Amino acid sequence: MKALLIDIDAQRAAEMQRMLDAVGIALISWDDTVDDLYSTVEQLQPEIIIVDVDSPTRDTLEHVAALRQTTPQPVLMLARRKQSDVGISRLAEEIGVSLYVVDALSTDLVHSLIDVTIAHFKSYAILKREVEALEGNLRERRQIERAKCLLMESYGLTETKAYELLRKNAMQQQKKIVDIAVSLIDYQQNKAS
Repeated sequence: MKALLIDIDAQRAAEMQRMLDAVGIALISWDDTVDDLYSTVEQLQPEIIIVDVDSPTRDTLEHVAALRQTTPQPVLMLARRKQSDVGISRLAEEIGVSLYVVDALSTDLVHSLIDVTIAHFKSYAILKREVEALEGNLRERRQIERAKCLLMESYGLTETKAYELLRKNAMQQQKKIVDIAVSLIDYQQNKAS
């Protein structure tokens, strides 16, 4: 596994490198700026990004949020109890960064946090795909309902007959019912304008 560390403190980065090496995780880079975070991630393709809470400013977290939109990666942020900033914590939560407040890090704890962060990221990705699929199905269903209403209003059909007409046309044209519905809606809108 490869990890990218964003940290501003060389001593902490060296300590993290030691802990990651102990559990077989390669620290492929550590960076004290986010100016080229996008190219670094694209080039090195880490499997997890670790951010020390001393490093992130709102800008850092916004870069991480933008990165998660284009190249989704599990992101683990570590903070010490006395350094925990409520504003940064809220922003981290909003963008889907796993933030853990710990007083002292150990090799086993870091390894466990990485495992939990990756598992959380994978679960979130599955849920996101399911939600997107459901939203797509809902949009299609709305288009079909709208087309049925147009047919019912225009030709005085029952709901069942309107659906049967859409289905029959879909089969004849070897298209999906939703494609026929969208074509009908588009035709009706063009006709009206």
